[in-house]
Amino acid sequence: MIGGARPNANFFLLDGATNTDPTFNTQNLSPSPDAVREFQVETSSYTADMGGAGGGQVNIVTHSGSSQYHGTAYEFLRNGAMDASTFASMGNNHLVQNNFGGSFGGRFGVRAHLFL
Repeated sequence: MIGGARPNANFFLLDGATNTDPTFNTQNLSPSPDAVREFQVETSSYTADMGGAGGGQVNIVTHSGSSQYHGTAYEFLRNGAMDASTFASMGNNHLVQNNFGGSFGGRFGVRAHLFL
């Protein structure tokens, strides 16, 4: 919800192109955080090129290619060992979540992203 509008009243742009699902008015593609150069959220008084819905306008710009190869790799680890628990759930904190991913970019001008 942006600016008090309904969640389906938002408009999404990715590198200047429409990234809004026409059926549900949600974001189609969600780029990796490593691929995002900048993002902008407009809530009111936006220009006509940003307009497309009555709620917020979200514009995401990705990195462009370069002449050097570069990349990242990561692991997001979450488990229940350090989570707080309520009195009712004492001893029931089994949670294991491992997300792996990475990105690679360079001379070919397109960044490749991997999510496992």
